[in-house]
Amino acid sequence: MKSPLTGTSDTQLVKEIEKSYIIDGYKRAFKIDVDDELKDIDRVQLWVCNQTGLKFYTPKAAAGGENLYKALRKNSWYYKPWKWEHDFALGQVKEKSEVLEVGCAEGSFLEKCVEQKKCNVTGLELNSDAVDIARTKNLNVVLEDIMTFDTTQYDYVLMFQVLEHIDNLKPFFQKLISLTKKGGRIVISVPNNDSFIKKTDETNFLNMPPHHMLLWRKKSLVNLAKMFGLTVEKIAYEPLQLEHLDWFIDSFKIHGNGIWGRIFRYKIRPIVKRILERMNFLVKGHTILIVLQK
Repeated sequence: MKSPLTGTSDTQLVKEIEKSYIIDGYKRAFKIDVDDELKDIDRVQLWVCNQTGLKFYTPKAAAGGENLYKALRKNSWYYKPWKWEHDFALGQVKEKSEVLEVGCAEGSFLEKCVEQKKCNVTGLELNSDAVDIARTKNLNVVLEDIMTFDTTQYDYVLMFQVLEHIDNLKPFFQKLISLTKKGGRIVISVPNNDSFIKKTDETNFLNMPPHHMLLWRKKSLVNLAKMFGLTVEKIAYEPLQLEHLDWFIDSFKIHGNGIWGRIFRYKIRPIVKRILERMNFLVKGHTILIVLQK
């Protein structure tokens, strides 16, 4: 199997997942039927690129479509208008810059760029409902795929929680670079698969097709930059978010109704949670962010 990043066959099969397992998981966890998203597919495979550390799912046909994301957006937790990575990225943007956000949703980040940094902003979004909302804020948001988007270059091209969904990585990233000015920055945030989320692989259905096709970590992001001749300017890690405390604790897989399971659940877990609420900044959370210079 060829790596979507290097194009070589220096890859290794990590595991196979039956389609029925994914379908049942989405129904239980999210009450979403993804059978149509995985039609004509018996199973998906997870591979790792030995040269870059990037993990990727095949086949490409397992990537979800618009209906999946419309269904997920009905959950209030799925899309939050402002998160840690938005705050960090806004601090990187200089005033009066040309800014492009790929997958801008309802335009919350772009709105802050205009209000606080006086930037000239453009957004690309594939959800028509989100585009309509963004336009009510007088934002220049276009209902268009980046691969067909033809315009001038930008000082900053940003993507938040987008790159893990891409099934055509090399042409996508080449297009991203082409939209960035010489000396400009590309800012990317993705789930950090070196963080606690890697311990929840078996039940983290959002980290599988049809939702995620690529599993990123620091090593693979740095190698992405090298392959395309970009300079790594900054790498930042999200501190453990309070809404992820239970998820983080569950990742240690201390379960069961035995004596130790009950002691942990009723005695130790509440104490651990209180400590983490005050010291969450010491734990790497869900997301990693990288700033690349062209």
